[in-house]
Amino acid sequence: MANVDIAEEKLRALLKEVRDDLSSIISEEDAKVKIINRIFNECLGWSYNTFSCENNHENGFSDYILKISGEGALVVEAKRIGILGIESAVTDKYRTLKISGSVLKPSVEGIRQAHSYASDIGIPIAVVTDGITWVVFKTWVPGGYREKEAFVFPSLEAVQNSFSMFYELLSYNCFSAKTFNALFDQVHNSRQYLTLPLTSAIEPNEINILQKSPVAFDLEKILTSFFTQLTGDENSEIMKECFVESNESRIADYSLEKITNSILNNLPHDKNRVGRELSNLIEGNVQAEMPSDSDLSVFIVGPTGSGKTTYIDRFFSKILPESTRQDCLTIKINCLDASGDEQTTASWITETMIAFLEKELFQESFPTYM
Repeated sequence: MANVDIAEEKLRALLKEVRDDLSSIISEEDAKVKIINRIFNECLGWSYNTFSCENNHENGFSDYILKISGEGALVVEAKRIGILGIESAVTDKYRTLKISGSVLKPSVEGIRQAHSYASDIGIPIAVVTDGITWVVFKTWVPGGYREKEAFVFPSLEAVQNSFSMFYELLSYNCFSAKTFNALFDQVHNSRQYLTLPLTSAIEPNEINILQKSPVAFDLEKILTSFFTQLTGDENSEIMKECFVESNESRIADYSLEKITNSILNNLPHDKNRVGRELSNLIEGNVQAEMPSDSDLSVFIVGPTGSGKTTYIDRFFSKILPESTRQDCLTIKINCLDASGDEQTTASWITETMIAFLEKELFQESFPTYM
């Protein structure tokens, strides 16, 4: 609890300064600089390099996004003092209040604004504050955020009197450990804890494997025959046509097309010199020391069956322009055929590539290497 105690001492000192200077805190920027920034930095442990201010969203600009390890973790919407209001006689301690309830009615617009910014980029927690009043709520909960409760600190006295809760909700250390999930779970009761006793829906002695009917056996044959086609084992064209594009696949398409055009543009169109140019190209690529930032390599990584081979086949048969496609050969090398010896792997790959190219380019003769 040492960190909490130290933070609470800093809060007391800060609140004394704020109360002495409260009459001069008029604008939203005043509230940010003199209260909000200092509470997050001095009392809650967020360094200023975690602050990202005035972030552009489709529906406006958020005042703050606080980041952990470079990723957005918390949206903070700042308001001018007096804009937010809590219609309650109890203002000296925190409360959990329904967002759509009458008590938070004066703050609804600020809450809606903060929610739109947070949900736009998938940030789990949002805060609306004018430096005096603090409303902390979860962006997404089953049933809609408006129908759930927020942690509300109506005044600086409530922050000070309930600082332990305030710290566990918003401090950098507790936020990194996602302590807020447990706190909101206690309020929303939306998570099933493993410690609770579980009851089986069906008694163990009633659980039996049902025997298939004759119709099920016949249907299984039909469905197996149909869905086997979708695996591409017998009809690879279906896999190519059904390939699902993503942002990453489009980037890879662009990079591969750029590499392909770069290589083709460096080759002569005189077919009589193909043997010599092919020899120079292979030798140059084997011996060249490529810079670390070279864009001539694309790695396609994924588990077995994820679509790597389908992607390559699709690219060279459908994505490349036909004029470029006619000048390309796809070389497939199965490294499982190599011996595994590190000293001979490179030469084995080179020889395999040469043998493949010779077979495809010179079906009735052999090239002459200079």
